[in-house]
Amino acid sequence: LGDLGGFTMDFRQAREQVFIVQIAEQLGYAYDKSKGRIRPQYEHPSGDKIIISHPNDNSRQMYFNRDGSTDRGSVIDFIKHRLHYFPNVTYQKDMDGVNQVLKQFANEPIVAYHSKNEFVLEKQPFDIQTFTLKDLPLISKGADYLASRGLNQQILLAFQNHINLLEDNYTKGAYMNVGFAYKNKHDTVVGFEVRNHNFKAHARSSDKDTGVWKASLRPFAEQVKDVFLFEAAIDAMSFYQIFHTKFNFKDAAFVSFGGSFTPNQIENVLQTYQNARFYSGFDNDVNGHIYDYAFEKRLNPKLEIDVKRVGDEFFIKHKDAEYKLPYEEFSEGCGGEAAGEILRKVIRV
Repeated sequence: LGDLGGFTMDFRQAREQVFIVQIAEQLGYAYDKSKGRIRPQYEHPSGDKIIISHPNDNSRQMYFNRDGSTDRGSVIDFIKHRLHYFPNVTYQKDMDGVNQVLKQFANEPIVAYHSKNEFVLEKQPFDIQTFTLKDLPLISKGADYLASRGLNQQILLAFQNHINLLEDNYTKGAYMNVGFAYKNKHDTVVGFEVRNHNFKAHARSSDKDTGVWKASLRPFAEQVKDVFLFEAAIDAMSFYQIFHTKFNFKDAAFVSFGGSFTPNQIENVLQTYQNARFYSGFDNDVNGHIYDYAFEKRLNPKLEIDVKRVGDEFFIKHKDAEYKLPYEEFSEGCGGEAAGEILRKVIRV
Protein backbone atom coordinates (compact mmCIF):
# COMPACT_ATOMS: atom_id res chain seq x y z
CA LEU A 1 0.00 0.00 0.00
CA GLY A 2 2.73 2.44 0.86
CA ASP A 3 6.50 2.69 0.77
CA LEU A 4 8.16 3.88 3.96
CA GLY A 5 11.66 4.50 2.69
CA GLY A 6 11.95 0.95 1.41
CA PHE A 7 9.71 -0.67 4.02
CA THR A 8 6.53 -2.00 2.45
CA MET A 9 3.19 -2.18 4.29
CA ASP A 10 0.54 -4.55 2.93
CA PHE A 11 -3.26 -4.29 2.84
CA ARG A 12 -3.66 -6.21 6.10
CA GLN A 13 -1.96 -3.39 7.99
CA ALA A 14 -4.16 -0.78 6.28
CA ARG A 15 -7.22 -2.89 7.09
CA GLU A 16 -6.56 -2.27 10.79
CA GLN A 17 -7.09 1.45 10.20
CA VAL A 18 -10.38 1.28 8.28
CA PHE A 19 -13.89 0.81 9.70
CA ILE A 20 -16.80 -0.86 7.90
CA VAL A 21 -18.95 1.97 9.28
CA GLN A 22 -16.51 4.54 7.85
CA ILE A 23 -16.85 3.14 4.33
CA ALA A 24 -20.59 2.51 4.62
CA GLU A 25 -21.31 6.11 5.62
CA GLN A 26 -19.13 7.46 2.83
CA LEU A 27 -21.10 5.32 0.36
CA GLY A 28 -24.41 6.72 1.54
CA TYR A 29 -25.53 4.11 4.06
CA ALA A 30 -27.57 5.84 6.77
CA TYR A 31 -27.76 4.76 10.41
CA ASP A 32 -31.26 3.66 11.47
CA LYS A 33 -31.60 4.90 15.05
CA SER A 34 -34.79 2.89 15.60
CA LYS A 35 -32.78 -0.36 15.44
CA GLY A 36 -30.55 0.50 18.40
CA ARG A 37 -26.82 1.11 18.83
CA ILE A 38 -25.42 -2.21 20.08
CA ARG A 39 -25.76 -3.84 16.65
CA PRO A 40 -26.59 -0.83 14.47
CA GLN A 41 -28.37 -1.17 11.15
CA TYR A 42 -27.34 0.90 8.13
CA GLU A 43 -29.49 1.26 5.02
CA HIS A 44 -28.38 2.29 1.54
CA PRO A 45 -30.66 4.39 -0.74
CA SER A 46 -30.87 1.28 -2.94
CA GLY A 47 -32.56 -0.58 -0.07
CA ASP A 48 -29.51 -2.64 0.91
CA LYS A 49 -29.46 -3.15 4.70
CA ILE A 50 -26.49 -4.26 6.80
CA ILE A 51 -26.00 -5.00 10.49
CA ILE A 52 -22.69 -4.10 12.17
CA SER A 53 -21.32 -6.09 15.08
CA HIS A 54 -18.73 -4.53 17.44
CA PRO A 55 -19.25 -1.07 15.87
CA ASN A 56 -16.77 0.58 18.26
CA ASP A 57 -13.96 -1.97 17.94
CA ASN A 58 -12.21 -1.86 14.59
CA SER A 59 -10.24 -5.06 15.22
CA ARG A 60 -13.45 -7.09 15.78
CA GLN A 61 -15.90 -5.22 13.56
CA MET A 62 -17.93 -7.46 11.24
CA TYR A 63 -21.13 -7.10 9.20
CA PHE A 64 -23.87 -9.17 7.61
CA ASN A 65 -26.61 -8.36 5.10
CA ARG A 66 -30.23 -8.48 6.21
CA ASP A 67 -31.15 -10.39 3.04
CA GLY A 68 -29.57 -13.56 4.44
CA SER A 69 -27.03 -13.85 1.60
CA THR A 70 -23.33 -14.64 1.81
CA ASP A 71 -22.67 -10.88 1.86
CA ARG A 72 -21.04 -10.86 5.29
CA GLY A 73 -17.65 -10.76 6.98
CA SER A 74 -14.88 -8.21 7.55
CA VAL A 75 -14.15 -4.86 5.97
CA ILE A 76 -12.36 -6.79 3.20
CA ASP A 77 -15.58 -8.64 2.35
CA PHE A 78 -17.63 -5.45 2.58
CA ILE A 79 -15.45 -3.71 -0.02
CA LYS A 80 -15.17 -6.81 -2.21
CA HIS A 81 -18.97 -7.07 -2.50
CA ARG A 82 -19.23 -3.35 -3.37
CA LEU A 83 -16.37 -2.72 -5.78
CA HIS A 84 -18.96 -1.64 -8.35
CA TYR A 85 -19.48 1.50 -6.20
CA PHE A 86 -15.90 2.62 -6.98
CA PRO A 87 -15.67 3.24 -10.75
CA ASN A 88 -12.41 5.14 -10.38
CA VAL A 89 -10.74 1.98 -9.06
CA THR A 90 -9.32 -0.22 -11.83
CA TYR A 91 -8.26 -3.79 -11.17
CA GLN A 92 -7.95 -7.26 -12.68
CA LYS A 93 -8.41 -9.23 -9.47
CA ASP A 94 -10.91 -8.36 -6.75
CA MET A 95 -8.21 -8.16 -4.06
CA ASP A 96 -6.30 -5.59 -6.11
CA GLY A 97 -9.42 -3.42 -6.08
CA VAL A 98 -9.91 -3.97 -2.35
CA ASN A 99 -6.28 -3.00 -1.84
CA GLN A 100 -6.76 0.32 -3.66
CA VAL A 101 -9.93 1.21 -1.75
CA LEU A 102 -8.29 0.41 1.59
CA LYS A 103 -5.35 2.62 0.76
CA GLN A 104 -7.59 5.55 -0.06
CA PHE A 105 -9.57 5.20 3.14
CA ALA A 106 -6.49 4.54 5.29
CA ASN A 107 -4.35 7.44 4.12
CA GLU A 108 -6.53 9.94 2.26
CA PRO A 109 -9.26 12.33 3.43
CA ILE A 110 -12.05 11.34 1.02
CA VAL A 111 -15.73 11.73 0.26
CA ALA A 112 -18.08 9.65 -1.86
CA TYR A 113 -20.56 11.32 -4.20
CA HIS A 114 -23.31 9.93 -6.40
CA SER A 115 -22.75 10.03 -10.14
CA LYS A 116 -24.68 8.03 -12.75
CA ASN A 117 -25.89 5.55 -10.12
CA GLU A 118 -22.35 4.95 -8.89
CA PHE A 119 -20.22 6.33 -6.09
CA VAL A 120 -16.91 8.04 -6.78
CA LEU A 121 -14.18 8.74 -4.25
CA GLU A 122 -12.72 12.23 -4.18
CA LYS A 123 -10.44 13.96 -1.73
CA GLN A 124 -12.32 15.99 0.86
CA PRO A 125 -10.37 18.44 3.03
CA PHE A 126 -10.79 18.28 6.77
CA ASP A 127 -13.17 20.96 8.04
CA ILE A 128 -12.76 21.76 11.72
CA GLN A 129 -16.04 23.73 11.61
CA THR A 130 -17.95 20.44 11.44
CA PHE A 131 -16.88 19.74 15.02
CA THR A 132 -17.54 21.45 18.33
CA LEU A 133 -14.38 21.67 20.46
CA LYS A 134 -14.16 22.19 24.19
CA ASP A 135 -11.26 22.26 26.60
CA LEU A 136 -10.90 19.18 28.76
CA PRO A 137 -12.08 19.88 32.33
CA LEU A 138 -10.28 17.76 34.91
CA ILE A 139 -13.71 16.74 36.16
CA SER A 140 -15.63 15.47 33.14
CA LYS A 141 -16.61 12.28 31.34
CA GLY A 142 -13.59 12.76 29.10
CA ALA A 143 -11.27 12.97 32.09
CA ASP A 144 -13.02 9.91 33.55
CA TYR A 145 -12.24 7.96 30.37
CA LEU A 146 -8.56 8.95 30.50
CA ALA A 147 -8.48 8.03 34.19
CA SER A 148 -9.83 4.60 33.23
CA ARG A 149 -6.73 4.27 31.06
CA GLY A 150 -4.58 4.81 34.15
CA LEU A 151 -3.76 8.50 33.65
CA ASN A 152 -3.84 10.62 36.79
CA GLN A 153 -4.86 14.28 37.07
CA GLN A 154 -1.27 15.49 37.30
CA ILE A 155 -0.59 14.03 33.86
CA LEU A 156 -3.84 15.37 32.41
CA LEU A 157 -2.88 18.82 33.70
CA ALA A 158 0.54 18.56 32.02
CA PHE A 159 -1.07 17.71 28.67
CA GLN A 160 -4.28 19.70 29.07
CA ASN A 161 -3.46 22.08 26.21
CA HIS A 162 -3.17 19.13 23.86
CA ILE A 163 -6.47 17.37 24.65
CA ASN A 164 -10.00 18.39 23.65
CA LEU A 165 -13.53 17.23 24.13
CA LEU A 166 -14.84 16.69 20.60
CA GLU A 167 -18.41 16.56 19.31
CA ASP A 168 -19.31 15.79 15.70
CA ASN A 169 -21.92 18.34 14.61
CA TYR A 170 -23.42 15.78 12.18
CA THR A 171 -24.42 13.61 15.15
CA LYS A 172 -24.79 16.44 17.65
CA GLY A 173 -25.85 15.34 21.11
CA ALA A 174 -24.97 11.68 20.50
CA TYR A 175 -21.39 11.52 21.81
CA MET A 176 -18.74 13.75 23.37
CA ASN A 177 -15.40 12.06 22.80
CA VAL A 178 -11.81 12.79 23.75
CA GLY A 179 -9.96 14.31 20.79
CA PHE A 180 -6.25 14.67 20.14
CA ALA A 181 -5.64 17.30 17.44
CA TYR A 182 -3.48 16.26 14.52
CA LYS A 183 -1.50 19.07 12.90
CA ASN A 184 0.50 19.45 9.72
CA LYS A 185 3.96 21.03 9.41
CA HIS A 186 2.33 24.50 9.41
CA ASP A 187 0.70 23.71 12.78
CA THR A 188 -2.78 23.72 11.24
CA VAL A 189 -5.28 21.21 12.66
CA VAL A 190 -5.99 18.63 9.94
CA GLY A 191 -7.75 15.94 11.96
CA PHE A 192 -8.33 14.28 15.32
CA GLU A 193 -7.46 11.01 16.95
CA VAL A 194 -10.72 10.16 18.77
CA ARG A 195 -11.03 7.99 21.88
CA ASN A 196 -13.71 6.89 24.33
CA HIS A 197 -14.77 3.78 26.21
CA ASN A 198 -14.58 0.85 23.75
CA PHE A 199 -14.09 3.26 20.87
CA LYS A 200 -11.14 4.49 18.83
CA ALA A 201 -11.15 6.16 15.44
CA HIS A 202 -10.13 9.26 13.51
CA ALA A 203 -12.49 12.16 12.97
CA ARG A 204 -14.15 12.26 9.57
CA SER A 205 -11.83 13.39 6.73
CA SER A 206 -8.80 13.55 9.03
CA ASP A 207 -5.60 13.87 7.03
CA LYS A 208 -3.78 10.76 8.22
CA ASP A 209 -1.15 11.15 5.52
CA THR A 210 0.46 14.33 6.93
CA GLY A 211 -1.04 15.05 10.37
CA VAL A 212 0.46 14.03 13.72
CA TRP A 213 -0.34 14.86 17.34
CA LYS A 214 2.39 17.16 18.68
CA ALA A 215 2.47 17.84 22.41
CA SER A 216 5.41 20.05 23.27
CA LEU A 217 6.30 20.98 26.84
CA ARG A 218 8.14 24.05 25.51
CA PRO A 219 6.37 27.11 24.07
CA PHE A 220 8.33 27.01 20.80
CA ALA A 221 9.33 24.03 18.66
CA GLU A 222 12.85 25.44 18.27
CA GLN A 223 13.36 24.97 22.02
CA VAL A 224 12.58 21.25 21.95
CA LYS A 225 15.64 19.05 22.39
CA ASP A 226 14.08 15.60 22.77
CA VAL A 227 11.17 14.13 20.79
CA PHE A 228 9.50 10.86 21.77
CA LEU A 229 7.58 9.03 19.05
CA PHE A 230 4.48 6.88 19.66
CA GLU A 231 1.64 5.19 17.80
CA ALA A 232 -1.07 6.73 20.02
CA ALA A 233 -1.40 9.85 22.19
CA ILE A 234 -2.43 7.80 25.24
CA ASP A 235 0.76 5.74 24.86
CA ALA A 236 2.76 8.98 24.98
CA MET A 237 1.03 10.26 28.11
CA SER A 238 1.36 6.87 29.81
CA PHE A 239 5.09 6.91 29.08
CA TYR A 240 5.36 10.40 30.56
CA GLN A 241 3.47 9.32 33.69
CA ILE A 242 5.79 6.35 34.27
CA PHE A 243 9.07 8.18 33.71
CA HIS A 244 8.53 11.88 34.49
CA THR A 245 9.97 11.49 38.01
CA LYS A 246 13.06 9.70 36.66
CA PHE A 247 13.90 11.85 33.65
CA ASN A 248 13.83 15.56 32.90
CA PHE A 249 11.24 16.20 30.17
CA LYS A 250 11.25 20.01 30.38
CA ASP A 251 12.65 20.31 26.82
CA ALA A 252 10.65 17.42 25.40
CA ALA A 253 7.84 16.93 22.92
CA PHE A 254 5.65 13.89 22.45
CA VAL A 255 4.36 12.82 19.04
CA SER A 256 1.65 10.35 18.00
CA PHE A 257 1.28 9.03 14.45
CA GLY A 258 -2.18 7.65 15.24
CA GLY A 259 -1.62 4.20 13.79
CA SER A 260 -0.57 5.59 10.40
CA PHE A 261 3.07 5.98 9.47
CA THR A 262 3.76 7.75 6.19
CA PRO A 263 6.74 9.58 4.68
CA ASN A 264 4.79 12.86 4.89
CA GLN A 265 4.17 12.37 8.60
CA ILE A 266 7.89 11.76 9.12
CA GLU A 267 8.74 14.95 7.21
CA ASN A 268 6.21 16.85 9.31
CA VAL A 269 7.98 15.79 12.51
CA LEU A 270 11.48 16.44 11.19
CA GLN A 271 10.59 19.91 9.92
CA THR A 272 8.82 20.86 13.16
CA TYR A 273 11.62 19.74 15.49
CA GLN A 274 14.78 20.57 13.59
CA ASN A 275 17.01 20.87 16.66
CA ALA A 276 15.94 17.70 18.45
CA ARG A 277 17.01 14.14 19.06
CA PHE A 278 14.43 11.42 18.45
CA TYR A 279 13.49 8.43 20.60
CA SER A 280 11.25 5.55 19.58
CA GLY A 281 8.31 4.56 21.76
CA PHE A 282 6.63 2.45 19.08
CA ASP A 283 5.07 -0.85 20.07
CA ASN A 284 7.23 -3.94 20.43
CA ASP A 285 5.55 -5.74 17.53
CA VAL A 286 5.88 -6.08 13.77
CA ASN A 287 4.56 -2.62 12.88
CA GLY A 288 6.57 -1.03 15.68
CA HIS A 289 9.80 -2.57 14.41
CA ILE A 290 9.08 -1.42 10.85
CA TYR A 291 8.38 2.12 12.10
CA ASP A 292 11.72 2.08 13.94
CA TYR A 293 13.58 1.04 10.81
CA ALA A 294 11.76 3.46 8.53
CA PHE A 295 12.38 6.47 10.77
CA GLU A 296 16.03 5.56 11.26
CA LYS A 297 16.48 5.12 7.52
CA ARG A 298 15.03 8.59 6.90
CA LEU A 299 17.54 10.03 9.39
CA ASN A 300 20.34 8.04 7.83
CA PRO A 301 19.65 7.55 4.07
CA LYS A 302 22.93 5.64 3.68
CA LEU A 303 21.65 2.93 5.99
CA GLU A 304 22.24 -0.29 4.06
CA ILE A 305 19.23 -2.22 5.22
CA ASP A 306 15.92 -3.13 3.67
CA VAL A 307 12.96 -4.74 5.41
CA LYS A 308 9.92 -5.90 3.48
CA ARG A 309 6.99 -8.20 4.05
CA VAL A 310 5.75 -10.69 1.46
CA GLY A 311 2.73 -12.65 2.62
CA ASP A 312 3.54 -14.19 5.98
CA GLU A 313 7.31 -13.80 5.65
CA PHE A 314 9.75 -10.94 6.24
CA PHE A 315 12.92 -10.40 4.27
CA ILE A 316 15.73 -8.49 5.98
CA LYS A 317 18.58 -7.54 3.68
CA HIS A 318 21.84 -5.91 4.72
CA LYS A 319 24.51 -5.49 2.04
CA ASP A 320 24.91 -8.96 0.51
CA ALA A 321 23.26 -10.91 3.35
CA GLU A 322 19.55 -11.68 3.35
CA TYR A 323 17.44 -13.39 6.00
CA LYS A 324 13.95 -14.77 5.54
CA LEU A 325 11.81 -14.95 8.67
CA PRO A 326 8.23 -16.02 9.38
CA TYR A 327 5.84 -13.38 10.71
CA GLU A 328 5.70 -14.97 14.18
CA GLU A 329 9.48 -14.96 14.61
CA PHE A 330 9.88 -11.40 13.36
CA SER A 331 7.22 -10.15 15.75
CA GLU A 332 9.23 -11.32 18.76
CA GLY A 333 12.00 -8.99 19.89
CA CYS A 334 14.03 -7.66 16.98
CA GLY A 335 13.31 -10.46 14.54
CA GLY A 336 15.17 -13.50 15.79
CA GLU A 337 18.72 -13.95 17.01
CA ALA A 338 20.53 -13.88 13.66
CA ALA A 339 18.55 -11.00 12.15
CA GLY A 340 18.60 -9.11 15.45
CA GLU A 341 22.39 -9.26 15.46
CA ILE A 342 22.51 -7.72 11.98
CA LEU A 343 20.00 -5.01 12.84
CA ARG A 344 21.94 -3.99 15.95
CA LYS A 345 25.01 -3.41 13.82
CA VAL A 346 23.33 -0.87 11.55
CA ILE A 347 20.56 0.82 13.59
CA ARG A 348 19.84 1.80 17.16
CA VAL A 349 17.44 -0.71 18.73
